[in-house]
Amino acid sequence: MDTSKLFQEYSFSEAEKKFMQDSNTATTADMNKSRVVSDFVLGKKLEVITDKLIASNKVLSDSTGKYSRAMIYLTGGLILVGLLQIIFH
Repeated sequence: MDTSKLFQEYSFSEAEKKFMQDSNTATTADMNKSRVVSDFVLGKKLEVITDKLIASNKVLSDSTGKYSRAMIYLTGGLILVGLLQIIFH
C-alpha cells in the first residue's frame, strides 16, 4: 500500500507516519497495515469535519444573537406603541 499520497493529503505527524510505516512488517499482513492507515485517515477526516462543524456553529450562534437582539428591539417598539396609544387615547 502506497501511503505517500495519503501523507501529502493529510497532515500526519512524524510519529503517525512512523507508526503507519512500522505497521507493515514481514510478519503482519497487508490487511493490518490497511486497517492502521484507514483508522488514521478516519481520525484526520473527523478532525476536519469537527473543525467545520465548530465554525458553522459559531456562525449560527452569531446569527442567533443578532436575531435575539432584533426581537428585543421589536418587542420594545411594540410596547412603546402600546403605551403611546394608552397615553394619547
